[in-house]
Amino acid sequence: MAKKQADNNFTRKQNSFLKALKETLGNITAACMQVHISRQTYYNWMNDDEFAQAVDEVNESNLDYAESKLLSLIRQENATAIIFYLKTKG
Repeated sequence: MAKKQADNNFTRKQNSFLKALKETLGNITAACMQVHISRQTYYNWMNDDEFAQAVDEVNESNLDYAESKLLSLIRQENATAIIFYLKTKG
C-alpha cells in the first residue's frame, strides 16, 4: 500500500499529481504523464471526495491565475483582452 503524507491523507503520488496539475494549469493528461500515472488512475482517485476537493481547489487557483493575467492585460489597455472580457463577462 502507498504511504500517506503527514500533512494530508493523500499518497506521495497523489500530492505529486496535484502539484503537477497546478504546474500544467489543469491539463490532466500532462499532469498524469509528469507523475507517470494513467488517466484511469486519476479517475479512480477522483472517487475520493477529499482528493476531488483538492483537485477543485487547484482548478480554482488556476482559474484565478488566468483571470489575474487577463485583468493585467486589460489594465494595459489591450483591446483583444478588453473585448474578450466584455464578451464573456458583460
